[in-house]
Amino acid sequence: MKEQIKALVAEKINASLGIRYTELAAEVWHDLFNNENPPEDVSTDDFHSIVAEMLKTGEITGIEYEVPLMEYRTKQILFPKGTHLRVATTH
Repeated sequence: MKEQIKALVAEKINASLGIRYTELAAEVWHDLFNNENPPEDVSTDDFHSIVAEMLKTGEITGIEYEVPLMEYRTKQILFPKGTHLRVATTH
């Protein structure tokens, strides 16, 4: 099951060239559970752990950011492996 989730994550990220974490989760979950053999033993914790592992091992790239005035809201965008990120700000 882990390899299936990793493949779906990589496929969705590569196809979109960058996707918000929440959108990725919804798309992967849709694909996992809307087929003839939905998994019985997978949880959202498994999904989060797999994505975190993929980030740590460099299989995907991502950025996290906080929305101004809502520091409690961390957002994340994930990109295909090898994506070069540059932060551009104007002050």
